[in-house]
Amino acid sequence: VWSLARHSFDLIKEVEEPEVKGDAINCLRLDRSGKRLVLLARDNMVRMMDTDRWQVTHRFSGLRSSLHQIRCDLSPDGKLLMSGSEDGQVFVWNTDTGEQDTTVPRDKMPHLRGLCTDVAWNPAERIIACCAFSRKHPVVVQKYERDADVMAVEEMAEDEVRDVLQGQFSELAEAFKRMDKSGDGKLQLDEFRDGVTSLESEVTEMQIFRMFKTIAGSADEIELEDFIRRFAPAGTAEELRAKSTLDQVKSRQSHTKVTATSRGKATLGLLEELSSEVRRRPRGERGNVGEPTETGHRRQ
Repeated sequence: VWSLARHSFDLIKEVEEPEVKGDAINCLRLDRSGKRLVLLARDNMVRMMDTDRWQVTHRFSGLRSSLHQIRCDLSPDGKLLMSGSEDGQVFVWNTDTGEQDTTVPRDKMPHLRGLCTDVAWNPAERIIACCAFSRKHPVVVQKYERDADVMAVEEMAEDEVRDVLQGQFSELAEAFKRMDKSGDGKLQLDEFRDGVTSLESEVTEMQIFRMFKTIAGSADEIELEDFIRRFAPAGTAEELRAKSTLDQVKSRQSHTKVTATSRGKATLGLLEELSSEVRRRPRGERGNVGEPTETGHRRQ
């Protein structure tokens, strides 16, 4: 294990696991937290290690991986582990229990001709890709469609939300400000949907709904400041706050100029009105405004 901090590539740990000693290692996968390492060796077994103690915590069996390069992959939320197999099957396990996942019946899972050498999860959708070592089935992409009622109540993992919004957060935050029709800094579902779709990204309606439920929680509305605090990439939150402060200053300056201009126009209008009044009077009665007339009254 090497450290990538400051690009030093320092060796920090040499792991010697007796269970795989002498076996070739086909694949290594580290989960998003960096706390769990998945190791697939050529002994028909996948193992999960705790990176704090560097000990095996789970073993996943059923696949065949003794002769060829077979790879595995973790789901975006880290709850499922998927692997190919030399018999063409695709295996999925629950990472908490170590048991095979039975959510999808075996007859609905991909079964490829020849070797299933590699598998991969889509980071946002429930889509998997399987690579077969066969001329007839090079790559199979399969989408897992679940019951609509189940999808409607399921939230999206926060890491999954960040993956979906990757590279578009600043534009989305600006769009949300425009979509905030009430101006209270809170977004309803329709405003959130309009903000996301305005980016012309490939986010589906179901993804938008699941993201909203994750961000809003039980409140059924999103507070813009909370959204920025929880999901903004490093440095983006500070940039957005600085821009917001600058916009407020410009708005105040603009308001001050408008107010001053309005007062100036009102004064000019009053002077023009007085000038017109003087021009309408007979020449003998003209004088300075406010001077006494022959009758003793001041000119108005």
